[in-house]
Amino acid sequence: MTQTLSIPYTHLPGFSRSWLAVTAGSVPSSLYVREAASVNACRAAAEDILRAARPWHELADLLERSGRSYGVPPETLARLTALSEGKAVMVVSGQQVGYLGGPLYTFLKAYHATRLAQWLERELRRPVLACFWLEGEDHDLEEVRDAHYLSLAGELHTLRFSPDREVAGYQVGRYQLDASAHLSELAQALDSPHEESLAVLRDCYAQTTLSEGMGRLLARTLGGRGLLVIEGMEAELKAMAAPLWEKVIARGRGLTEILEERSTELRAGGWNAPLAPTRDAQLFYLSGDDHVRCALTYDGQLRHPNGEVKALTQEALADLVRHQPAAISPKAALRPLYQDFVLPAVAYIAGPGELDYHAQLAPFYQELDVC
Repeated sequence: MTQTLSIPYTHLPGFSRSWLAVTAGSVPSSLYVREAASVNACRAAAEDILRAARPWHELADLLERSGRSYGVPPETLARLTALSEGKAVMVVSGQQVGYLGGPLYTFLKAYHATRLAQWLERELRRPVLACFWLEGEDHDLEEVRDAHYLSLAGELHTLRFSPDREVAGYQVGRYQLDASAHLSELAQALDSPHEESLAVLRDCYAQTTLSEGMGRLLARTLGGRGLLVIEGMEAELKAMAAPLWEKVIARGRGLTEILEERSTELRAGGWNAPLAPTRDAQLFYLSGDDHVRCALTYDGQLRHPNGEVKALTQEALADLVRHQPAAISPKAALRPLYQDFVLPAVAYIAGPGELDYHAQLAPFYQELDVC
């Protein structure tokens, strides 16, 4: 009798053409910036990245401080010495922060980032670090507020995070929470062998924020495998990306036009193109002390979710980038560029949807001169 060890993705519904092409090794060279799932592409990327001038020491220092706050083990943080010296590259993955860890999919991505980093380190013969990018800036609370579990009877139950006060446009990673009540419910619904896992969740999600809890949980479960953790909202990261924000503002509406042209090209070729940004708005939001993301139109209207509209001149916007870069909050169309600008990533662990929009964004890398 033949034993089936795996099911090909071609036999499963719901996967996009780009995902099937990548997993089958049949991706057209024009789809992405570099060849997908290729060690030679990773080697070339490493050479390009390590030749470029980067704030290596500052980045390593930030990752160390971030890692300590989340609880990344000292042995993993010790490997940042190679990054500080400009000798290490990275495998990156990321996901929106989720309540009580979010979907298992998130941890599969993080786990495979550590596996790929270890493999590439042997292949490239240079230090390769794994890093998870916490995406807490997204303001869609509805998308991340639920955690699901199966009871002993096989019934699906939902634990819903409900903050004391919901704010339209608020960066979800900043919401304060204490999951004690939900974890008590979970403990009553499950049997005793799960007590160790529940203890980990209690440690990670007591008196914290969505981003902090997620970072603690990733550090606790995968930090020992070499996983570093960083939150994209970090003000110092935003400051490192200031030259990128200046280029984005200088290109203005031209970036949206490039994205529209690329999307039309992909759809004509039978590929998905899910990103459809607002035509008259910048590809980033602005956020202030209230941590609410406000849309900015190309003609300078700053639109707060509460309905308030203010005028912002190009000069004021340029001044904001110079002195308050943390106010820039990239949309999905800029997030991969932001990641690759500040992190020395030779590979990214992506899901099916991400593969679609990475194809859409391929022209931006040349336009904005991002490795």
